[in-house]
Amino acid sequence: MSEFSQLLTEYIHRKDIRIYSLAEYCGIDRSLMYKIIHGKRMPSSAGIVDKITEFLQLTPAEHKEFLTAFRISADGRDNYYRRQDIMEFLDHFRDIIEPGFSSIPPLQLSSSDSPNIPLSTFSEVRQAAYTILERLADEDSPRLCLMLPPKSRSISRLLNPLVGRNGHASVDHIMCLNNSEKVTRENQNYNLHCLKNILPLCIGGYNYQPYYYYDNIDSRLDSFQLFPYLILTDSRALLISDDFGKGLLTRQPDFLQLLQDMFSDYLTRSRPLLRTITNVAKQLQYVRGFIDYGFGTEYFFQMIPCMTHLLTQNFLEKYLSPDLPENLNFLSFLTLNANCSHHLSSSGSS
Repeated sequence: MSEFSQLLTEYIHRKDIRIYSLAEYCGIDRSLMYKIIHGKRMPSSAGIVDKITEFLQLTPAEHKEFLTAFRISADGRDNYYRRQDIMEFLDHFRDIIEPGFSSIPPLQLSSSDSPNIPLSTFSEVRQAAYTILERLADEDSPRLCLMLPPKSRSISRLLNPLVGRNGHASVDHIMCLNNSEKVTRENQNYNLHCLKNILPLCIGGYNYQPYYYYDNIDSRLDSFQLFPYLILTDSRALLISDDFGKGLLTRQPDFLQLLQDMFSDYLTRSRPLLRTITNVAKQLQYVRGFIDYGFGTEYFFQMIPCMTHLLTQNFLEKYLSPDLPENLNFLSFLTLNANCSHHLSSSGSS
């Protein structure tokens, strides 16, 4: 049975409804109504669902739950919640990139001469994390290495001490993305939520570079992992358990070096998710590295699409350098694209 048919059956039994009367009120055949109740067919439209709602005399809350169950059963649970997440993402995009987080008061750990401090509660882990970030914000050219899940906006609040206080801060963030198209147990599109929660960091005024690798998120939650998350600087490291309830704060030099080497290795095996480019020189360098494979001839051509149809063949033959490698092929390619663009522009105008 579908989620819709299960809920419909529950309402029918709870309210002691006669199937014949319900089918007659909705204007459909009784055999079809039985198929809908047993999950073998779906109502042909939301209008039929409204008719059923009226006959069952559902409350507004029950009607909302009933309509949601209909859409989930019609579209599929994964598709429904993915669409919900996308709509929420688009509707609140400005709130996402301009979150306006309130400042968090600095938290200090009790002084200790020990290079390793065990943390046994969520509060202590949070306290250690904010203490590391507060101290890092006062350094000249701080570098921060993260292995944290951006599944909530807590990642933005964590990095809030760096925003506006240190324009030279550099943050490398390795995260795991879900390799399954199914929604998570929380009925969320996990990857979309990750993107939504790191967008404020990408425009936070410092060099934030996210990297990713793939794994199955649900299976990771079922596995034993001692300290899967990490906050690492040159002087301190915080290892965090999967539930953020336990941790280890260390400033032991040889251990820090081991973690730095491991993080660098993980970085080489991860892929850039978003690339922050702050000036033209870096953009040209990035494009050069992107298209330069060390062999053959490569061109990178970019212009405003609505101007493409102005590049006539006579114009190109006049101003395109004859010494350009593979001049004729390049000219043919530009002419073809200019003609296609002109045709589309003319069709749109008519």
